[in-house]
Amino acid sequence: MMRNVVWGTVAFVLAACQGPTQLLVVVDSDLGPELVAVSVVASAGAVGTSHEFEIEATGLPFSFGVARSSEHLENVTVGVSALSTDGVLLSHRVDTRFVPGRTVVVEVPLARACMTEPTCEERDQRCVFGACVEREVDPEGLPESVDDPLRGLFDGHRDPADAGVAYDAATPDACVDGAPCVDPGNPCMRGERRCAASPPTCELSETLPEGTPCAEGRVCNGMGTCGRI
Repeated sequence: MMRNVVWGTVAFVLAACQGPTQLLVVVDSDLGPELVAVSVVASAGAVGTSHEFEIEATGLPFSFGVARSSEHLENVTVGVSALSTDGVLLSHRVDTRFVPGRTVVVEVPLARACMTEPTCEERDQRCVFGACVEREVDPEGLPESVDDPLRGLFDGHRDPADAGVAYDAATPDACVDGAPCVDPGNPCMRGERRCAASPPTCELSETLPEGTPCAEGRVCNGMGTCGRI
């Protein structure tokens, strides 16, 4: 898939022009046709901006740049909301920092599994692949942006601990047709790997029993959803 990147628009990037100190935010989702747009709010200090992307125009995954408008700014917050025709499906907020002289990659997976987890925001956390994780991401652990085609954040199995690790830093498992697999957006569904498609898919066939642990402090409800204990 070709790389979809938006750079330099003042309505969207925190600086009026591109500089070496910025974030490259990669957005992907498994929400399907109900996802029609993605709303972004980025702020650093007293500087902030917002933008709404139509999925029909950007496709998935897509990425955008957030540049530093002043050398005195360090902390930056990026809020991303998945929108349907009826309103907000789910939101994802990342707190991180600019790294002087570097363009680092921040991943935002908008997972269907997070639609059933309102407690993440209540805990001042964010939901990643159905589990609550810390909202703050250390930029020193993020890789530099590279001029390669974007890879989907839902390609192959990804654990919540992978959040913040760039797609080009992760090592995907070799595809074995028929091997057991888990829906990366919902750990309470599993099936068999199908390698003929590009990328490989997980053909779901089984709902895990009620009470099966699916994330820290949470269990499957027997109907394919990772819920509260």
